[in-house]
Amino acid sequence: MAGHMSSLRKACEEIRQANLGPVEVKTGFAMVSLVGDGAGTDASFIGMCCDAIAENGIYIEMTAMLASRLGLSLVVKDEELLAAMKVVYKCLGDL
Repeated sequence: MAGHMSSLRKACEEIRQANLGPVEVKTGFAMVSLVGDGAGTDASFIGMCCDAIAENGIYIEMTAMLASRLGLSLVVKDEELLAAMKVVYKCLGDL
């Protein structure tokens, strides 16, 4: 983990030196990724998953579409990861 943090610090410093914009590193977050045909582009599927996560009291800190458009990543607090995964798993079962 220490090696990853030093690489991250170096990358952040390079971004700052290049004046590409502000950089902020936050810890304590995890990512749930949904990967498959339509996972990153099907608005009803994305909405169903995000609504279910929110209905379970889990706040989605950030979303990102994967470059292939075959997936979507959701960032949640570390302590909410397992609950978010269970909600997404249930959503997949409801399809």
